[in-house]
Amino acid sequence: MEHWAKIGEIMEDNPDLSCEFVRQVSKCLELAFPFLCHCKVDYMDIC
Repeated sequence: MEHWAKIGEIMEDNPDLSCEFVRQVSKCLELAFPFLCHCKVDYMDIC
C-alpha cells in the first residue's frame, strides 16, 4: 500500500505529469534500484 500512496502523492504534487509517465518512471526506478523497492508491481494496473 505504501507504493500506491507514493504514486498518489506524486500525481497530486505534479498534476501536469501523465499517469503513464509516472508509471514508466516508477518501473525504471525499480529496475535500476531493485534493492530500494519493497514490492513488485503489475505496472499495467497503475493507470
